[in-house]
Amino acid sequence: MPRKFILAILCCSVITAQQLATKYGISVQYAADFTGHSWKQEPKLTQQEIGTDIPEGVAPLRPVLQLKGRLPGRADDNTIEVTPLADRSVRDFAKAYPGLNSSAVALRALLSRSQLPGMKALESADPGTVDAAYSLCARVERMETPWVRGFAFLVQTTQEESGDLPNSRELTYRFLGITRDGVYHVAATFAVSHPSISKEPVYVNAQKLRDSERQLAGLDDNSFQPPLSRLKSIIRSMAAAH
Repeated sequence: MPRKFILAILCCSVITAQQLATKYGISVQYAADFTGHSWKQEPKLTQQEIGTDIPEGVAPLRPVLQLKGRLPGRADDNTIEVTPLADRSVRDFAKAYPGLNSSAVALRALLSRSQLPGMKALESADPGTVDAAYSLCARVERMETPWVRGFAFLVQTTQEESGDLPNSRELTYRFLGITRDGVYHVAATFAVSHPSISKEPVYVNAQKLRDSERQLAGLDDNSFQPPLSRLKSIIRSMAAAH
C-alpha cells in the first residue's frame, strides 16, 4: 500500500475520532480518550445562602461539561466549568461570591507576570479548593488560545498537613483560566494516571512530595493516560460557539 495512502487513512481516522460538544455558547472538541459527554447547569448559590457551611459550589449559574473517561473508578472525574465573573442578580459580586472573586483576582495577577506560578500561588487562584489544599503540583505550563488564557498543571489535594504520593486515584490534570474578554473563569479537571505511579494513596512527608514533583516533571507527555498532549488539545479547542 502506498505510503501517502496510509498517511491519508491515518489522518482521516484522527479527524473521525474527534467529537464536538457544543451548548450554552461554548464549543469543545475531544478525542477517543473519552467515550461521550453531557452538559448540565450548576445552580446559583451565594455566600449569604450557604451561611456558615463550607462554601462549596458558591458561584453564579454556570454550565459544566462532563466528559466520560476510561480510567477505572474515575470515569466521571473530567469536567470543564465555565463560570461568569458578573451577576446582575446580586448587588455586590465580591460579597455574594467571595471565593470565586478572590480566585479570579489572584489568577489575573498571575497571568500578568512573565514567570510561572508556584503551588501556593495556583492554589490561591483555584476556587475549587474551599476545604482542601494543594499537596503537590508539577508540570506547570502557561496556555494561551484565542479564547482563554491560563495555566495547566498536574495536582493533588489534601486535608492533612502533608499528602499522598502521586497515585491513580488522585492525580489530576488541572487548567485554570480566564477568557480574554474577562467575562468567564474556566476550570477544567481531568483524571490522569501513569504506569510509574502507585494505584493507591501512600501518605508521605513534604520532602517526598517535592521529590515526586520532579519525577513527574521528567516524564513524557504521551506516557500518561490519557496523554497530556491530548488533554492540552481539549483545552486549546475551547471556544465560543457561533
